[in-house]
Amino acid sequence: MKISLKLLLYTHKIYSDGKHPVVLQFIIDGKVTKRVIHKCEKKNWDYKTNRVKPKVEGSAIANNHIYVA
Repeated sequence: MKISLKLLLYTHKIYSDGKHPVVLQFIIDGKVTKRVIHKCEKKNWDYKTNRVKPKVEGSAIANNHIYVA
């Protein structure tokens, strides 16, 4: 069984408060499943590390869903 995890800012959807969903995407044996775990604005997303910037409230919760080895 092969598993792949990614944390993504889904910019195609915008909530009424102007935020975008942060999606935990996991692929198990080729089947893609996405779960929204947080909301944040584009300016608060770090594209270099694919994480919510540490200064944002609730960023620790969103960022800790992925274990980086």
